[in-house]
Amino acid sequence: MSGVALIDYGAGNLQSVHNALIAAGASDIAVTSDPSTVLAGKRIVLPGVGAFAHCMGALSAIPGMLEALNEAVVTNGRPFLGICVGMQLMADAGHEHGVTPGLGCHAAASASSGGSWRGLFSSRLCLCGRK
Repeated sequence: MSGVALIDYGAGNLQSVHNALIAAGASDIAVTSDPSTVLAGKRIVLPGVGAFAHCMGALSAIPGMLEALNEAVVTNGRPFLGICVGMQLMADAGHEHGVTPGLGCHAAASASSGGSWRGLFSSRLCLCGRK
């Protein structure tokens, strides 16, 4: 079992995140696009750079990745860190360039207006199944 599963789905600055995790004390980091490695990780990190729809599409294009994230984080309660768009993907939906379903980990929507991001959060904020 890997200490930290850093998800590589083509939409994140992996080297910077990897360096930050090391600086924070992590030593066993698996940069991976393999759902079984994500499922086995003790901690899950999902970076993201770009548009919500593009990132969600790239993540969804990896067979079994959404199911692995759901099982690891929601079912098994593994700690999860979403960075930038990776965090926004935790919302029910993104409202940039139309509406795109998110991971649905908390009742929220992510929206962009004029290039600046703002999260629109409800009072029922829970991180991937934790109320």
